[in-house]
Amino acid sequence: MAWYDGLTDEQRPIVGCDSEKSIRLLAGPGTGKTKCLIHRVAYLEEEKSAKNQDIVVITFTRAAAHEIRERLIKELKLSKDDLPAARTLHSYALAMMMLRPIFNDIKRPLRIADDYEEKRIIIPELAKMLNTNPTGVKTLLEEYNAAWNTLSIDNPNWRETNRNIEFEEKLEILQQFYSFTLRGELPYKFKDMLEGEPIIAREIAPLYLLVDEYQDLNRCDQAVIYALAEAGSIVFVAGDDDQSIYVKLRHANPEGIRRFPERFAPCEPFKIELCRRCPRKVIDAANKLISNDRDREEKKLKPQPDAPEGNIRVLNFKGPRREAVGIANICQGLHAHYGYKWSDILILLSRGRLGNLIEEELDNSEIPFVNVENKNSSR
Repeated sequence: MAWYDGLTDEQRPIVGCDSEKSIRLLAGPGTGKTKCLIHRVAYLEEEKSAKNQDIVVITFTRAAAHEIRERLIKELKLSKDDLPAARTLHSYALAMMMLRPIFNDIKRPLRIADDYEEKRIIIPELAKMLNTNPTGVKTLLEEYNAAWNTLSIDNPNWRETNRNIEFEEKLEILQQFYSFTLRGELPYKFKDMLEGEPIIAREIAPLYLLVDEYQDLNRCDQAVIYALAEAGSIVFVAGDDDQSIYVKLRHANPEGIRRFPERFAPCEPFKIELCRRCPRKVIDAANKLISNDRDREEKKLKPQPDAPEGNIRVLNFKGPRREAVGIANICQGLHAHYGYKWSDILILLSRGRLGNLIEEELDNSEIPFVNVENKNSSR
């Protein structure tokens, strides 16, 4: 299969951009930006004679990394032996730091503490060592995690006003005893190693570095990508600042993709605006809503010529229970009167408590469902 097979006229020049410059692809939902990234791998192997070890694909989640590997096999007919590395930034940082143990101060054996260990072991132990309550320790960990993610920890003002020396000392003792590294700390340590050891950085940096959903990375993550670019990696990033939904949850930095052409100069910037996924009314409503963000990169999603009109309804209910009942009734109507399969219906939630009520009402109405977040199923 040739690298250009299955690409549109809009996608082909992006995937086949013959340039040693950095590339930024700014593209909205349903435009095929991940498809472009996948076919870029094929382009590099076919046209640039790149080997799989020359290419690293960075994704935001483990699920996305798995999906990209599966799509490389399915769409490009690559064997598992020919696959480039596709992994999260944490996974990539962990692997690279294990290869260069003497050039970083991460505790050995190199291991990231999981959520259970942090909640059940690390926080209670630190609370005892600091003679405080677990809630206070959790707050301190959150503050340090935010400081690593946003690089505030490098700011002298932060260190002067927020740094807790006793906490750092006790945390180091605990890390030495249990041999763990905190998840938020790992990319920061990797960044420090790349910036402090330029020779090692040049050895580590892949020839081609492709990054999916760049807008979801935080400042520290993006500093890692920049350090690899400075060490010689040719960077291709795909994303959309309009879809940055992890700003509060994980300190994502959408400004990074907006300013990418400046920071990673020289850069070839591209856009895709044709949405192949959504009906016209959905796209129109999304464009009107997102246009209120004055900081966004200018772009406007466009529907396909044959896109259906679609339908948007705004319903108000008197209380969460009535809303849950109403949602169950709507699902019944879509299935019974319009012939939709249960798997055609998606319910998006903003609050976990409402999800529990909806699950109860779906069960009461004998509607099969799967809770994607925790994999609960009604049958």
